[in-house]
Amino acid sequence: MPTVQQVWRQALPAETELVAGESGLYEEVSWVVSLKPTPPGFQSIRGREFALVDAGAAEKLGVSLPALVSSLAERKVSATAILGDIVPDLKAQADRADMCLFRLPRGCNILSLEADMARLISEERSHLYNREYELSNALMDVALSGKGTGVILERLRRLTGRSIMLLDAAFQPRSDAPPEALSEVSNAAKLIVERLERSSSTPQVAGLRLGPEHACFAGLLTLGRATGGYLVLLGTAGELGGADRLAVKVGTLALTVEMSRRQAVEETEDRFQTEIMESLLAGDFSSSQVMAERARRLGLDFSVPYVALAVQSPEPHKLEDLAGKAASTLRTARCHLHQGALVVLHPSPDATVSGMRHLGAEIARQLSAGDGPVSLGLGRPYTGAEGVHISFQEALRALTMGRQLFGDGAVVYFGDLGIYRLLFSSEKSELKTFCEEHLGQLAEYDRKNAGELLRTLEVFLKCNNISETARRLHVHRNTLLYRLNRIQEISAIDLEDGETRLALHLALRALQVIQSA
Repeated sequence: MPTVQQVWRQALPAETELVAGESGLYEEVSWVVSLKPTPPGFQSIRGREFALVDAGAAEKLGVSLPALVSSLAERKVSATAILGDIVPDLKAQADRADMCLFRLPRGCNILSLEADMARLISEERSHLYNREYELSNALMDVALSGKGTGVILERLRRLTGRSIMLLDAAFQPRSDAPPEALSEVSNAAKLIVERLERSSSTPQVAGLRLGPEHACFAGLLTLGRATGGYLVLLGTAGELGGADRLAVKVGTLALTVEMSRRQAVEETEDRFQTEIMESLLAGDFSSSQVMAERARRLGLDFSVPYVALAVQSPEPHKLEDLAGKAASTLRTARCHLHQGALVVLHPSPDATVSGMRHLGAEIARQLSAGDGPVSLGLGRPYTGAEGVHISFQEALRALTMGRQLFGDGAVVYFGDLGIYRLLFSSEKSELKTFCEEHLGQLAEYDRKNAGELLRTLEVFLKCNNISETARRLHVHRNTLLYRLNRIQEISAIDLEDGETRLALHLALRALQVIQSA
């Protein structure tokens, strides 16, 4: 259908003046209606008509022009042309409704004008019908063949001779866009969204003036219930017409088809990748070779060693943001959210203990920047699908043990946990009994006397040297010797016995595990 501006320029008398509602110049005109001096005045109005009003006919009907214009605006008429005086109230009503308001020159023949306008609209409809057929064939074929949005946009440029741009939901360019034109459209973003929300067409298309020289048509791309972006066609303000609106309509449909198809493919691929990762981490696969082939689609080459890392954020609700940061930062790794943790599979060219420690510290540094420290556990490096599953299990244990032993923000390599691996896997009741047998009397003495015997024993076993132990405890050598004698007396043990020292060392570590649980 033609625009209000087209009808104005091509059918209304040359002396016709636009007095209000300039923002509605690019609305569609479905038909022309004129006010008759006998009830009901107008025949059926369905919206988007161009109304011709003789003030004399309105007077005969006993209807004021403000009431009449208000009624037409409520019924979504695109434009009204009045033969007679126009008071300021009428202008304000038209501006609020984005309905163009024209003043016809005196002596204008309404019936003759209505016939001319009807003829123009009919001819333009026929022309646009053929144009829609051509555009649909040209653009939908490209969309259905899956050649991409770039090909659709380029073909639309060639078919219209206009500047075309594709913007995302935030009005950022998804295609090449002249900076000056992009700036004009961005400045009008809020107005474009408002116009599109009021659009009744499918898909939603709105036209508006961007400045003294330029205007645009914008189409809303919807993917499901979400905004997929905007297709914008720009041109000189006086040139844009119904054919340009139609091009945006068909282009928006074609782009929606292409983007929906691509979204469906991506969602299918995401589900496939998620299934692979979940099966891999759970060890739920019958053949390592088959799993390796499937994982290769994720870019994972299990012929080289991989190390699994399990990461947790101090703020669990930010885990998805953490995953996004990891995916953009760790380019050679594969990241996946799994049961409240971010899992990272990272190739491991340096499988040494120092190499693992450095890798864990570096990844923790990158992921912690600006968002607080993350807790991180690393498994040992392995090759093959089964090896990755084992490394992941180790990473989870390292993460859990690290947080229990050292608190949030700990970065722990499974290979560094030593005896703790055995202690954590032991029955807690057995650990408690073991601790009670070896440390119970000392703990009771410390509790009653505010003593330091357990602390003294722990430092002594670590140093195995009287002078160094005294230095670390900040006590005199004689004080230390007294404490060691008391430990032997209370527990009835001999600290010179190697097996005794080993049992006490294990008991102290077991106590640490129990207290951290």
